[in-house]
Amino acid sequence: PETKPVPTGTVRTAAQIVATLRTRSGRANHAIPVTNPLELPQKDLLVDPYVLGLWLGDGTARDGGFTNPDGLERAFADAGFEVVPRNVDITFGVRGLSMLLRKIGVLGNKHIPEEYLWACKEQRLSLLQGMMDTDGCCNQNGSAEFISTNRRIAEGTAQLIRSLGMKCTVREGRARIRGRDCGPKWTIKFTPCMPVFRLERKLKRQKPQQRRTTRFRYLVKAERLEALPMRCIAIDSADHLYLAGESFVPTH
Repeated sequence: PETKPVPTGTVRTAAQIVATLRTRSGRANHAIPVTNPLELPQKDLLVDPYVLGLWLGDGTARDGGFTNPDGLERAFADAGFEVVPRNVDITFGVRGLSMLLRKIGVLGNKHIPEEYLWACKEQRLSLLQGMMDTDGCCNQNGSAEFISTNRRIAEGTAQLIRSLGMKCTVREGRARIRGRDCGPKWTIKFTPCMPVFRLERKLKRQKPQQRRTTRFRYLVKAERLEALPMRCIAIDSADHLYLAGESFVPTH
């Protein structure tokens, strides 16, 4: 997708930012660019990232089963697995998958393994696409949502999104079925800057362009704190930039 050019920024001190935090009209006056996708080495992964994403979304936690109405079981066959229909029309067994899932530590313990979170950009995107094709959706305005009742999966998905150069919000709520409270759920919302779906009916709803605001984090509040001894961190590079925190915020 195409985006408008990013304006050239300047370095500001904390005092300058506080003094000019908002414009006269009340709008946020300072912003930090969202980082580009992390460039990391390709990993030798035991399970194809897209296939793992599908299973994390719609797979049976105790085995290699998969339940989905969109025909996504074909991806398991394409990855070399034998797919066997079960009693229910949209439920399938995937022979040989459970052994690999046990080896990477997710069988009966659904989460995104560390080696997948720190794989190369293409592998991380494939994983995210598998998860979005199952538990994600795209709204009419082009924004995307991912919903999970598994906190570890939600936290890992948020890290995937941020590591791919997109900002997102995570909200905790209650999962309800026909008015019955089924426990907590986590909803992640973001505006994609790359194709985060492979499933055609979802992919075609993504907007080809982004608003420029999606590429920035805006400073909306500044609080004065008691003076405390602090230690500065310097990175051994020409501009001293590094990424801070779970959201990979550029700072120096």
